[in-house]
Amino acid sequence: MSQDTFQEQLRALIAGYSEKAAAVYSETAPEVLTLLSTQAANRWVEMGCLLAEASAAAAVKYFRESPEILRAFTDRANVEPALEVGLRLASQNYGIALEYFRQCPSILPKIGPRGLWEWACIAADLDRQDYGTAIEYLKSGTQILNHLAPDQLSNWAQLGLVLAQEDRKSKDFLSLEYFRLSPELIGQVASRELHPALLEIALQLAKTSSKLAIEFFKHSPATLAVLNRLQIQYTVLAIAKTLAEVAPSVVPEFIGHSVEALTLAEGSLIQFQQW
Repeated sequence: MSQDTFQEQLRALIAGYSEKAAAVYSETAPEVLTLLSTQAANRWVEMGCLLAEASAAAAVKYFRESPEILRAFTDRANVEPALEVGLRLASQNYGIALEYFRQCPSILPKIGPRGLWEWACIAADLDRQDYGTAIEYLKSGTQILNHLAPDQLSNWAQLGLVLAQEDRKSKDFLSLEYFRLSPELIGQVASRELHPALLEIALQLAKTSSKLAIEFFKHSPATLAVLNRLQIQYTVLAIAKTLAEVAPSVVPEFIGHSVEALTLAEGSLIQFQQW
């Protein structure tokens, strides 16, 4: 089969859902098909058809943006796995599938093809709570992985999901704020070994109150930056973790006064712990 015939067959599939999307496909296909294997090209068109069936506008954006997105893949072997996950996501939830595809080239090197489905599933779960939060989560993924190890991504995402579930009841937007701010906030904590504890404490607090969790998460990085000795930072977080389990409402106050308390204790960890 010639390349022209193959291209026309794929165009006909898309036109069955949206002529506008098919027209944009015709503009971009000559470049895109040179970047993809036959199997990957079929997956690319299938995903476009799923988007066109749900939203012609989404499909038009998808085909128009595809050349730039596909050129950004550092390893072309990852394109087909990314599209496979995209197909599954689009069949369940077309609204976030396009943003997922946009972010794939930058996040894939960090989490690998095996991590894509979990990442996409969390986006779908968030979208059931709030579309904007799901989009912010996808956009923040690459940034947060500049600071977190891939195996910490789940806790980071889980905290946002808990906040999103509460937002739906309270009509707040704490989860959106969390995903938007968390890369910068976690980046303020220079010691990567402290990041898991930060997330664990915030997640524990979120079980009691979303506002407690976000208050802790917003203010603790600045406090830890002032407490620039790793041993002191560990001690503060260890106490905060215990308090989060037995008296969660006092954790933000404890964090807020820890610098002052350590100053009064003249840096003595024994006196601080007694306090």
